[in-house]
Amino acid sequence: MGRIYRIVIIVIIAMLAVFVMFNAGRIGKVKLVLTIAPRAAQVTVDGKAISSTSIYVKKGKHTVNASLSGFQSASRTVEVQKETTVTMALPPQGQAGTEYLLNHPDAQRQLQAIGDAGATKTGEILARKYPYLDQLPILTSNFTVYQAAPVRSKVAPGDADIALRVTAYSPIDRARAVDRIREDLGIDPSTVEIIFAQAPNIFVTGDD
Repeated sequence: MGRIYRIVIIVIIAMLAVFVMFNAGRIGKVKLVLTIAPRAAQVTVDGKAISSTSIYVKKGKHTVNASLSGFQSASRTVEVQKETTVTMALPPQGQAGTEYLLNHPDAQRQLQAIGDAGATKTGEILARKYPYLDQLPILTSNFTVYQAAPVRSKVAPGDADIALRVTAYSPIDRARAVDRIREDLGIDPSTVEIIFAQAPNIFVTGDD
């Protein structure tokens, strides 16, 4: 019985030693998770090659670089204070990148998944910041109002993430559209970039 007890104690001590040795390098560090597409990309963190999908780093700024033949390289510098995930998708570049994706459908799916997740997150952020987006588009027989990408014109707010595209047949319809933006969306038209477009005249075919 005493012998079994000693063996148990030795095993426990050995397990504790392994645990301490395994975690000793993580003391005072935080986890940095790397989600890189394609997975075959060469990844470095602060210039050191990384082969795993996560590492432990000291708190502070760290630079992640990723590259793969046939794809555009990417680089990001992040401030790490707690567990952080860095997501990078390398766009294909030229015929080599296209052929790689055709021969590696898993890489293509991974790029698509990262793109979809980014689009969803961006949409959620915009919806919280601009709650009136769920009321678009505004469709009438004389004009339409849609969400659009900002062009950063001189009249646009400097921090605008979106714009409103108004397609109207006449100046009067443009004015009506602006009124609907004010009344239906509840926003001041001067605080959002409005891009005006002329609606085509369906009665003009261009034939002589």
